Amino acid sequence: MTGVAAAIFLLMGKWVEGLAVGAVLAAFLVGAFRLSDVRRQRVADRLTAVGFTAVTDEHGRRRFLRPGQQLPGHADPFTN
Repeated sequence: MTGVAAAIFLLMGKWVEGLAVGAVLAAFLVGAFRLSDVRRQRVADRLTAVGFTAVTDEHGRRRFLRPGQQLPGHADPFTN
């Protein structure tokens, strides 16, 4: 919604208002991504503290396995 308002202001020739709204949108997005990273790190620290193991799955996502658990598809880790 804020991006639409910024575009409308810029199209109407109100450069100062458009840039101000765009700056507010940029600040909001940076804050939201930073807050998400902090939350994700807090959850990761909590899971690691209770014994979960951080692994990366085949899609590159970070997952946490319970103690003794293996990734799906890795039934025997000693086979090639």
